[in-house]
Amino acid sequence: MALVPGTGSGDPHFKTFTGQKYDYHGECDLVLIDNPSFADGLGMRLHIRTTRVKYWSYIEQIALQIGDDVLEFDNDVDNFLINGAKVGEAVRGTKTRFGLEEFWLRRDPKALSLRLDNKLKAKIDFIQHKKTHFPAVSVNAGSNQTIFEGSLGMLGQWGTGKMMGRDGVTEFDDAEAFALEWQVRSDEPMLFSQARFPQHPQKCTPPKAMPLMNRLGSSHMRKEAERPAAAGKKTWKIASLMLLPLVTLELPVMMPRPSTMRKLKRKNGLFMEVLSKFLACGCSAFHLALEDRLTYPLVEASQFV
Repeated sequence: MALVPGTGSGDPHFKTFTGQKYDYHGECDLVLIDNPSFADGLGMRLHIRTTRVKYWSYIEQIALQIGDDVLEFDNDVDNFLINGAKVGEAVRGTKTRFGLEEFWLRRDPKALSLRLDNKLKAKIDFIQHKKTHFPAVSVNAGSNQTIFEGSLGMLGQWGTGKMMGRDGVTEFDDAEAFALEWQVRSDEPMLFSQARFPQHPQKCTPPKAMPLMNRLGSSHMRKEAERPAAAGKKTWKIASLMLLPLVTLELPVMMPRPSTMRKLKRKNGLFMEVLSKFLACGCSAFHLALEDRLTYPLVEASQFV
């Protein structure tokens, strides 16, 4: 089975080592990788901390432990910690060592890249996203297909990608149950400098339930959205562009060109400010604005020409 980089990103999206994708929107500390045998027993733990905002959550911090060394990253390549201390500015010609100096940390303008096997391109990237403010992490074995052998966690079982439980036997098919299985336990080390609620045995805080469609006045919005624009003019289908995806959160979103977005913002500034944030962050991230959106005037189809 072909293996791909396992990732955790955004609000939050996860991809296992075999490419299976899923989301989990609870708030807590979670285990992406647990591998006691990594690097001949040096061991590896990769944890994330998620923060809830109403109906969704996002990755706020990432922490990696190899041996006794712990790296903490919170979306700032110039402001990160190793063993609780801020790392100084990068100096040309010097390398930041990590993991009992077994590995070195490459510092790029938009990412920190921990090189585990430089020849075979195995690495862990901590990626900075200034627009969304959500950090991301990518675990890439490169050509070294055995380097993460024995790994379990939310990135799946190494080699199979299966959503395997802590016992290495129980397989999950429900994303929420799988995530709760991999909440950081009270008998595991705290990798972050500060603890934050909830901590095991308290369970992850779930997101709020989404409002029902009838409470959002969806039938009225659908009728308004289907109004045709003036004859002969190009019309954006608002139903697929913004109204229906924001209500159902199931349909794909059509991304207008930047020039079009600027035009729309001039015509309906308040609404488009919120819509811009939605398009920039993705469908889930718009949950924050769902209730506020109802107070804005409906944008008619004729305004999208």
